[in-house]
Amino acid sequence: MNDEQLLAEVEDILRTMPSKTTPDDSDLYWVGRAKAVLHKWDSIRSVFFMPSIDRMLMSDRIMRESGFKDTSANLHQVQHDLRMKTLGPVNVAVGAGMVHEYFDTETNH
Repeated sequence: MNDEQLLAEVEDILRTMPSKTTPDDSDLYWVGRAKAVLHKWDSIRSVFFMPSIDRMLMSDRIMRESGFKDTSANLHQVQHDLRMKTLGPVNVAVGAGMVHEYFDTETNH
């Protein structure tokens, strides 16, 4: 699997992330898939992400929400890491009628 394919998997995992409400059996599929993709991304660094994913399956609401937030942040980190390796930035926001600084360095001094 190349980095572009891995990025597509990570983005789909983010789209299909379970809710923060009570866990159910369908979450097990998602957790397994998320762990597999993270391991494929970086088998060493992914070890540090696994506890947050496991917390998403806990029945305690506070622990589950904590796991949800941490997992979401970790997956976004992976997503952006893969984007930097493959696509670069997706887009750049420039205000209407404004000149992008990169192209107009003289007026910004």
